[in-house]
Amino acid sequence: MIFNALIIAYLFLGGVGAGLLVVLSLFELSCLRHQTVLQHLAAVKLSAATNQQPRASRPVTANQQARTTRPVTANQQARTTQPITTSKRAVQPITTSERARLIRPITRIWQKLSQNSSRSVTKTFLEIPDGFLLRCWLCCMAILGFAAICLLFDLGRTDRVLILFTSPSLSILSIGTYSLLIALCVSTSFVVLRLFKTSFTFKMIVLPQICLGIISGLTTAIYTGLLLQGFASILFYNNPMLPVLFALSALSTGSACVFLNIALTNSRRSLLWLAQQLARIDVLLYIIEILVLAIYLVLAYLDAKTTSTAMAFLTGDLSGIFWIGLVGCGMLIPLVLELCLSGNICLFSNKYLTQLLWIALFALIGGFILRYCIVSAASFDLTQMPFMVYHTMS
Repeated sequence: MIFNALIIAYLFLGGVGAGLLVVLSLFELSCLRHQTVLQHLAAVKLSAATNQQPRASRPVTANQQARTTRPVTANQQARTTQPITTSKRAVQPITTSERARLIRPITRIWQKLSQNSSRSVTKTFLEIPDGFLLRCWLCCMAILGFAAICLLFDLGRTDRVLILFTSPSLSILSIGTYSLLIALCVSTSFVVLRLFKTSFTFKMIVLPQICLGIISGLTTAIYTGLLLQGFASILFYNNPMLPVLFALSALSTGSACVFLNIALTNSRRSLLWLAQQLARIDVLLYIIEILVLAIYLVLAYLDAKTTSTAMAFLTGDLSGIFWIGLVGCGMLIPLVLELCLSGNICLFSNKYLTQLLWIALFALIGGFILRYCIVSAASFDLTQMPFMVYHTMS
């Protein structure tokens, strides 16, 4: 029983930490990108301002003054005093008022475009306070640390841990362990960078860390499903949808941690716009996750060896916690609340923070129940019930 609890704890904490790492790495990538854009715009404005400065007038030399003061001859005076014919009209110069009237529509269009661009720049991830990102990275580091502890205790012996690090191989367990270690190191490095506010100073260091964070986070999220597929004796786990389901659930629970930090953050600047943008993406993730879960159960039901396990989810001993806990509380309620949030609809008397708190709570509960149901399904597998083998063969 203790090992089942450790496996469920590792699958849950590892998935949540990995999903949060991916989300925060995308935040940092957007911050770095828009910081570069703003620096480029500032450089362009500075160069334009220097180009518009009037050039210093050069002193007139004696030769140039002599050329300008030459007496006009009789022929030149006769040419200049000739009357203008009717075939050639004189070109009148444009006055200042006419020039302003012609340029006024162009200036209005430019002002509107500049206002819209400034609004779009200000409503980017650059508006995220550093303190908020620091708290999110601390939360990610703590969750991944607890997941690593659960994995170490699940291995049972210290010599297995030493073998993983002293003799690395291409096994699934070794790849998952190293991806978890890299994810923990990346989250710790971002905590240090955000703590000393040097994340935008060393761009050549931050960009590889962002790439490592995304890759290691996705690898750890997928590995939580591949770990169960390694149990060849459990036929219910030999399903190609299992790693995809755990990866989507990891991203959803990682977004739930961001919602939880927004709800618990007392910031001067409102982070509602960030929550709404993240909710729009998370709605799509929930829809895909529900479809993947349905495909998973359909494939299990169509296979005669795993039909009994699928029926345990639908109408058997796990049906109550599956339909009420996972589908109802863990998927549909967060989906409806996030749809309302993305549509700027508040269901709690204009208290969006309360709505974010409930979204995070139900999403995290759903992620935990998903891992619990998948691990508990091993008890209903055909290989764990010998009497069902004879019943199936007969």
